[in-house]
Amino acid sequence: MKKQTFLTFLFSFFSFSQAQATDWLNPYVGIDYAYTDAGYGNYPSKAFDDKTDSYILSAGIKVLPGLAVEGFYQKSGEEENTSSNVILAGDSLKSKMSLQAYGVDVVSDFLNLGIVEILGSAGIAKYDVKVSQDYYFNQTGGHSTKTYSGEGLRFGLGAQINLSDSYSIRAMGRYSFTNIEKIDNFKEFTIGLRYSF
Repeated sequence: MKKQTFLTFLFSFFSFSQAQATDWLNPYVGIDYAYTDAGYGNYPSKAFDDKTDSYILSAGIKVLPGLAVEGFYQKSGEEENTSSNVILAGDSLKSKMSLQAYGVDVVSDFLNLGIVEILGSAGIAKYDVKVSQDYYFNQTGGHSTKTYSGEGLRFGLGAQINLSDSYSIRAMGRYSFTNIEKIDNFKEFTIGLRYSF
C-alpha cells in the first residue's frame, strides 16, 4: 500500500512538473513587418534615405514564466533617395540603402492580463547598412558603394494580444544605440504574428 501511494505521488509530481515545464519551455516562431528610422547624427541626411521597410524572422523560447529569449534576423529591401542641387545648381545625388541585422533579445511580459500582455525587451544586434551612391558634382559623375557595420544595444516596449493558445499578434517600439560610423541610433516600430508550439 505504501509503495502504491509513493508511486502515485511520484507520478503526480512528474506530471505536474512536466506540465509546468511545458508552460515555461514554450518555443515559438514569428514574422514581423518593421519600419525603421535611422539617426545619422551630423552626417547630411540628404546623402542617405533614412527610413526603411523590412521583414523580421524570429524564434524564441520561454525559459521562465514571463521571460523569453528570442533570436531574430532582419532584412530590408533597397530604399532609394534622390537629391538635386546638393552643392551647386545642376548637382545630383542618388543613394540606395539596405539594412540587415541579426541578434538576440530578452523579452519579459511584465504585465500579463491573459489575453493581453505588456512586454519589455532588451538585447544586442549586429547591423550592416549598405549604401550605394551615384553622384554628379561640378560636371563630374561617379559611383561609390560602402557597407557600414557595427553593434547596437536595443530596448523595446510593446504589447501582445493572444488570439488562442497558439497564435498571437505583437507590436513593439524599439530604440537602438549603435557604434556604427555616421549612424547614432535606430528607432523602429514592428508588428507581426507569433505561433507557439
